[in-house]
Amino acid sequence: TRTVYIDDSTMPTALSFGKSSTYNHSLLTVEYLNVDTNITRLDMCFYRCPNLQRVNTSNWNTSNVTNFARFCDECNSLVEIDVSHFNVSKANGSFYKMFNGVKAEVLDVSKWNVDTTDGSLNGMFSSCPNVKKLDLSNWKVKIVHTTGTDTCIANMFNGCSSLEYLDLSGFDFSEMNAAMTSMFKNCSSLREIKGIENFNVSKIKDFSFMFQNCPSLTKLDLSNWSTDSATTMQSM
Repeated sequence: TRTVYIDDSTMPTALSFGKSSTYNHSLLTVEYLNVDTNITRLDMCFYRCPNLQRVNTSNWNTSNVTNFARFCDECNSLVEIDVSHFNVSKANGSFYKMFNGVKAEVLDVSKWNVDTTDGSLNGMFSSCPNVKKLDLSNWKVKIVHTTGTDTCIANMFNGCSSLEYLDLSGFDFSEMNAAMTSMFKNCSSLREIKGIENFNVSKIKDFSFMFQNCPSLTKLDLSNWSTDSATTMQSM
């Protein structure tokens, strides 16, 4: 097997085994990787490593990491990665497509200190078909964006076909002038979204495809939503 073992006290500030234009097919397992406080960026760390199956993160210290965008984006064989101990307090919402395409059944983000007013959650968990539970009940998200074309929350759960329940009570969209495009699209097992009835979406421009192909979502209370700013609700 092709396995990475790295233990070096002179590590760089950023790590990347992925490739932006091609695919790294050789990487199968990351067994020991010394991620300590010297590391400030993990964006694109394993981007486009389609055969990567396991990453051992047991000794990682991510307390200084400011960017997790595309961390394991398009790792379509990844079934084992423990992120429960990740410290994301300095990331300030830089989670764009962080887990896109991952096949793991468990992504424990329940203890993450997500308190953000910036960055992007676009596609963060998109195309994760095996994840049945995502505990976001402790997250505090208040993203402030001013452009109606911004997609900072779009596709966040798109394609999470095994996901059954979400608690988004800590999400505040009152200052977000952006798009919720395909946010829950293809969440075919999703039955309940706690807190959605209290969303302030008065500045949201685009709701297109937001709940498309959610056959298990039999009840949605959107009676308090003010959608006067909406420019499109195509296939919502």
